[in-house]
Amino acid sequence: MDAKTELRPDFVYNILKKEILECIFQPDERLVEKALCERYSVSRTPVREALNRLELEGLVVARPHAGFRVTPLTIESFRHHSELRHCLEPEIAAKAAEKASSQERLELIREAELSFDHQRPETYREYMVRNREFHLGLAKATRNPRLLAIMSGILDQHQQPAFLGVIGKSSSQTSSAEHSEIAQAVAEGRSHDARRLMSEHISSGEIRIIRGLRMAGFPEFEQGSDLLPKTAAS
Repeated sequence: MDAKTELRPDFVYNILKKEILECIFQPDERLVEKALCERYSVSRTPVREALNRLELEGLVVARPHAGFRVTPLTIESFRHHSELRHCLEPEIAAKAAEKASSQERLELIREAELSFDHQRPETYREYMVRNREFHLGLAKATRNPRLLAIMSGILDQHQQPAFLGVIGKSSSQTSSAEHSEIAQAVAEGRSHDARRLMSEHISSGEIRIIRGLRMAGFPEFEQGSDLLPKTAAS
C-alpha cells in the first residue's frame, strides 16, 4: 500500500466498515488500534478518524478504559432494523410499481432468483450481493435518491446477521419465491399487492433470522460485553 493510499481520508473508514458489516470483525470484538494500523498499513490518525465516524453510525462503541469494540448484535437491535424496513420498504415497493420503467421491471424479475450452495462459501457472498441488489433496484425505481441512500444504509446493517451464517438452507428458496412475487406485482403495476408482499417478505425474513440468532445464542438485549455467542467467537 503506497503513501497516497494513506492520504485518502475515507480509505480506512470504507474498508473497516465493510469488514464490520460482513462480520470479518465480529459483533463485540475488540478493535485494537495498533493492529488496525498494521492491517491497513496506515498511521493511527486515519484509524482513529474511522473509528470515530463508525461510532457516530452505531457500528462501533467506545468502552471506558477499553478502547473500541464492534457494536454487540442482539435480537432487539435486529428488530430495530426490521422496524425501519417495515416503515419504508412496503411504500418503496408500491412506488416502484407506479414508476419503474419497462427495463427496470424486467431487471427486477431477472434479479429475483437467489440461491447458494452450503458446500461452497463463496456462493453465499454472491447470494448476499444479489439480495441487496434486488432491494436497491426497487428503491432506484422510485426515482427518489434520498430513499435509495437511506435504504442502502439500512440494508447494510440488516444483512449483518446473515454473514454470521444464521440462516438455513431453505432461506434462499423462500426469499426467491417472495422476491418473484414482489417483482411480478411491480412489473404489472399492482402497487397495493407490491406493498403487501413486501411487508410479508420483511416479516418472513425477520422470523427466520431471529430464530437463527436465538439458536446461535445471541442475547435478546445487550447486557454486557461478556455475552458474545460461542459461534461468533469461533
